[in-house]
Amino acid sequence: MIISLLLFFLFLIVISGVLFFIFCLLLPAMRQQSISTDAPIFSKEEVQYAMRFPATKTIHNKSLRAVIKCSSDRDSKDERFVYYGPQSCRHFAYQYETSCDCDYSCIGLGDCARACPQNAIDIKNNTAVVTNLCTGCGKCVDACPKKLIALVPVDTKECVLCNAPEGASVHCSTCHANTKLEIPVKTGFKHWETIYKFLYRK
Repeated sequence: MIISLLLFFLFLIVISGVLFFIFCLLLPAMRQQSISTDAPIFSKEEVQYAMRFPATKTIHNKSLRAVIKCSSDRDSKDERFVYYGPQSCRHFAYQYETSCDCDYSCIGLGDCARACPQNAIDIKNNTAVVTNLCTGCGKCVDACPKKLIALVPVDTKECVLCNAPEGASVHCSTCHANTKLEIPVKTGFKHWETIYKFLYRK
């Protein structure tokens, strides 16, 4: 019994020591660390080269959101072949254009999802789906080789989730149909963002 109590108190002391180290020593030290200008990380030549090619800034437009002009509820199942090549929509479109009976459908290999800085795009039924995390930055628009993504006002309730032109021979249940926009809710990324802000708040 006495040994169990001693082990329990020893465990509490160790845990307290670890928490004290993290919150009282490690995090304050990380917040207060500074970089000396006497020993710059980059040379003058590297800085001048970087200034010639400035990084593009992500501009968030909270009044807009992305919409995929192809419904994840489509039932077009006439697969022409099974693709085993590189998982890139742009690479696939360059070689094959489509693998089903619709030349205007989403390829579903996730180029737009990888381009999204908010992790706001999922793949469902081989189709990209925009979730509630979208901030309207528009990076996914340029990533789609078939130009299926458009930015619409956030208060848009219904939209035609089809990019096929009028008169196109497409056998799809959602072709040119006015569809109610249902925005999937995704919370995981927001939770991690909240924890990060709490740990590194100033």
